[in-house]
Amino acid sequence: MKEKSFVIVAILVAAVLAFGGFFLGSSTGIQISVEVNDNSGSGTAGTTAAPATTAAPATTAAPATTAAPADTTAAPADTTAAPADTTAAPADTTAAPSNGSVPSTTDEIVAKLNEVVNASKHEAGTVTVRKVESINLNLDDCSISAATKLLNPIIQKFITDTDDTYVFTDGVATKDDGGTKELNSFFVPSGKDASLKPEAVKSATCVDNGNGTCTIDIVLNEETSTFDGATGATVNPVNHESIMDPLNLATLDISPAKITAANMTYPGLELKATYNANGTLDEIVENCKMSGTGSGGISVFNVDLTISGNCLDTWTFTR
Repeated sequence: MKEKSFVIVAILVAAVLAFGGFFLGSSTGIQISVEVNDNSGSGTAGTTAAPATTAAPATTAAPATTAAPADTTAAPADTTAAPADTTAAPADTTAAPSNGSVPSTTDEIVAKLNEVVNASKHEAGTVTVRKVESINLNLDDCSISAATKLLNPIIQKFITDTDDTYVFTDGVATKDDGGTKELNSFFVPSGKDASLKPEAVKSATCVDNGNGTCTIDIVLNEETSTFDGATGATVNPVNHESIMDPLNLATLDISPAKITAANMTYPGLELKATYNANGTLDEIVENCKMSGTGSGGISVFNVDLTISGNCLDTWTFTR
């Protein structure tokens, strides 16, 4: 049992540490219910009060009908007031787009996204880029029945959010260890230009924010990826690869464990990109969800897994 548990730890934890764990996490909520009983009305009224029937009759009071009406002659208070807002001019309806022509069709929006992403990847001058990454991962099922509850808390200890900032000058930044980091590889798709195609997109919108920026919202169509460890045959999610860095099952190294088969589903990358009047990014956010099944092992030990999770990445650009 100990050796089999190690197999799962090696497969899941090594995969998370090596590739950022693009898996969809499930959260568990705890609900607390509080019931309050109000007993403040449980007492009884006193029974010794004198009967109310001994009160003197009120019929000798002078009739009130001779009093002059109080308000019938009062002039209406507000009927002559001029309307307060009816002449106000509309605030924004005549405003021209603050960022030139705003793309509206899917073809135009996808072309604009590729354009601003690639312009930012090859931007000259100095730009500070911050990347914040949050990962969720959950082992939903395992062929070793006791492993699911045992390993999920362990997995979470290995998953930490990351927050990295680099100052790039003409596309290159100096790291703390003296090495260099290239802007082109610091945000997606790493090391290459964006090449998203309209037919890969489920929905696309672009909104003029009125402050010199526009925001693009895109959701991709669902894609799957498969890997056969025996033959090495791999089917990659090519549409997702054109704008992000999905998990590459063929090159995933989780030594000493080995993946024997995997089937992953990407329900559709959710992407939001805000660009400025200069045609470069101010911010890009990618939420990549994934779920799937796989098998792997060490030597004669082999386990089947079902996993789900997501990776949320945000890049912010300051100039």
